[in-house]
Amino acid sequence: MNKAKHLELEFSPSKSKVMYFSTSSKIKLTKIKIGHKNLEQVEKYKYLGVTLDVKNKFEEHISNILGKIKRKIGALKFLTNKVSGCSSNVLINMYKAHIRPLIEYASIVWGGAAKVRVEPFEKMQHEFLC
Repeated sequence: MNKAKHLELEFSPSKSKVMYFSTSSKIKLTKIKIGHKNLEQVEKYKYLGVTLDVKNKFEEHISNILGKIKRKIGALKFLTNKVSGCSSNVLINMYKAHIRPLIEYASIVWGGAAKVRVEPFEKMQHEFLC
């Protein structure tokens, strides 16, 4: 492990990655080292549950969330069909507890993605609640 002496931090080169964010293909990439070891450069990286990509399109992240939502909607629909007389309040509470947290988690980071990538969330919400 190497220390960033002035910050009193320790970094592990084997656990560290480098990712350059840019929409330009003409970016000059610089090799980054910790100590004598070059850090691996990556095109995408999952950090705190959010898959980041170099062009900030969040395609993979959104696709992963949509997949999780589809699975949960399927399970919740199965459960609501088995429960006779399931009220709209129960459906709304299930949505708030199981679907909305998936959509809202870190949305401040990825929510600015192109509208065409975010629209499927509205469609799925409508499908479940209507």
